[in-house]
Amino acid sequence: MFYLLVASSVIQTFCNFLILDRLPILKKYNLFLAGIILIITYNLSIYISQVEIIVLFVLLFSLSYMNNPTQSIGKILLHFSIAFLLKYGLECLFPTLMIKIILSENNLWMFLWFCALLAINCLCAFIIRRYLLSKLMDVWLSLSGYVLFTIVFLYQMYKLNVYIQSLPIDSKFDTLLKIFYIFLVILIFIGVISVIMLKQHQNVALETQKKEIEYQSMQLYTIELNKQYQEIRKFRHDYINILSSMESYMELDQMTELRDYYHQHIQPTRAIFSEHFTKINDLQRIEDPAIRSIFTTKLLLAQEKNISVQLEINELIQLPTSIDPVILVRILGILLDNAIEELSILKQGTLEIAIFSLNQDYVFIIQNTARMNIEPLHQLRINGFSTKGNHRGIGLNTVDTLVQQVPNLLLETIIDNHLFTQKLTLSASPHPKILS
Repeated sequence: MFYLLVASSVIQTFCNFLILDRLPILKKYNLFLAGIILIITYNLSIYISQVEIIVLFVLLFSLSYMNNPTQSIGKILLHFSIAFLLKYGLECLFPTLMIKIILSENNLWMFLWFCALLAINCLCAFIIRRYLLSKLMDVWLSLSGYVLFTIVFLYQMYKLNVYIQSLPIDSKFDTLLKIFYIFLVILIFIGVISVIMLKQHQNVALETQKKEIEYQSMQLYTIELNKQYQEIRKFRHDYINILSSMESYMELDQMTELRDYYHQHIQPTRAIFSEHFTKINDLQRIEDPAIRSIFTTKLLLAQEKNISVQLEINELIQLPTSIDPVILVRILGILLDNAIEELSILKQGTLEIAIFSLNQDYVFIIQNTARMNIEPLHQLRINGFSTKGNHRGIGLNTVDTLVQQVPNLLLETIIDNHLFTQKLTLSASPHPKILS
């Protein structure tokens, strides 16, 4: 029981931090780590005094950051500093009583005193969190955290120095060596945790980027659908006017003129209308909204440029969750932009798109009519090369880089008979990157 009372500062600081930082300690993973932290710091407090608080801070900081990577470092420092100062303040209020209880060697009194201190600490921590920290702005919380932690850290280093100076000369070296090893382990631990945190931060940033791109894609898709709805309304209005004009021919019994009027004005419009909405309906077979949106946007762009488009999607396209939709959207966007740009320069030709499954693979084929004197493929892939000059070409080089990042993506490029064909295969299993 004596050792429990000696190590009570570690337990009190630990519990205060849990309450202030709102750590979900009941999770199995957190509960296991919390037990490890208490065991390590408890033993340090018994064998090497004044080091356990520094080790406790490092371990609690790591646990807090792993549970909430978006929380500012300043707030974590503030929570630990308040947790330490609460424990220190309560110990300073009743020093005489605590010494008497320890000297009494009464296990029951020691246990009751430990429980009372722990309960008062937890209550004060809860009140501070509820009525003080929740009222302050984040910027003030972070700034206060850095200031308070600096004070706590300097005080703890001072206490450590006093402790070392108070040791006998023959045991100072051994103690310093132990402290050195402890700090070395802490440095290694901090390095490992930093790498893990950096990886988590990158994953969070990537997920945020994915969601942002998906959101923007959905917005574009919604805008384009709204445009199509407005076009339908406009077409319906125009169609009513056309029918009215046909009525005048019928009233005058001018059937020959009506037949000519129909073939010249109505039949071509109907064919265009039918073809356009068939393409829009075909795109609904792509389940992923981001991929569907990029095709919708680019096909509408091609339509605005009066480019003939042939689209073939005869089955439901449900891409595997293993593929990063951000990378796929970027690749398809570049390939479609290149094809549309080439056709807009030529003022003729066709953009052909086919999406289908082959065994367990999904295949995207984008083919466009190309110039007779198109540059060799290896030259088009050079970073900075552009047929528009000024070294603006980054498209195909970027595509190659993106494809290399995904093990189960394969891009085949073919230039033959004035046709530029890009075949992108999404395979169920990784395969070698072979570009033709």
